Amino acid sequence: VVESLLKRKALKKLKESSMETYDKRFNVIINRFRYLPTSADPISEFLNEFTGETGRHKQTFYDLLNSIFCHAVDYFGMPFNPLKYLERPGISHKCVFRTKLGHRSGVKVGQGSGPNWASLTEQSGPPLKPLTK
Repeated sequence: VVESLLKRKALKKLKESSMETYDKRFNVIINRFRYLPTSADPISEFLNEFTGETGRHKQTFYDLLNSIFCHAVDYFGMPFNPLKYLERPGISHKCVFRTKLGHRSGVKVGQGSGPNWASLTEQSGPPLKPLTK
């Protein structure tokens, strides 16, 4: 199922780095599940192993598992997607932006005054093109 899904993603002409990331993350799932689980319990146990501060890894692997299950239902005759019994994990957003020197800075939403976006765009290269004519 995963090989077929990766082939379909390759047809979308994703960047090589994106394909490598998919491959790496799908391998984590393959190493955990020899066969696709048909109940939500083993999936929930797997997702609960991701205990990071923001919850992004848990959400990322939920989304990857969902893409695998949807592909299995659509192309391999799997009767249903067991993720329909699990809510998509939430995340606490962390805004990451690059300063003029290319350093990364993380600011949690709702904390501090945030970056001065106007000064960043004024100092960082050519003016932005308008979205409409």
